[in-house]
Amino acid sequence: MGGDNFTIGIVGKTETVNELKKICANKTINDKTISILQINATEKVDECQAIFIVHSQSFLLDDVLDLIDKHGTLVITEAKGMLQNGSSINLVKEGDKETFEVSKDALTKQGLKIPDNLLVLAVNVDVGPKF
Repeated sequence: MGGDNFTIGIVGKTETVNELKKICANKTINDKTISILQINATEKVDECQAIFIVHSQSFLLDDVLDLIDKHGTLVITEAKGMLQNGSSINLVKEGDKETFEVSKDALTKQGLKIPDNLLVLAVNVDVGPKF
């Protein structure tokens, strides 16, 4: 997984893809070129280091999570309730403001961490089940 690129897979159709391609052109993460890959359903999700599931494809979250189990893949969604269903980061809108919520539990399951200075910006931080 990975190769010479840091691949962000977009599951579903969104106008954001072209904008992301422009933003990420000639950019790198850890010396890897960022590539944006539009994918249908769950094809090629195992080739991605980050996956964004558009709202209309939220029903595929469980399938995506099964395919990337513990591969260190960041999963980003944009539908209500996705954080509780296993998404790492869920984009939400509060009034006119675009913001996000974070599941520390989901990040930990993927072997990922998020810096504290980013966590404080989240409107909700889910730390997982409390026993």
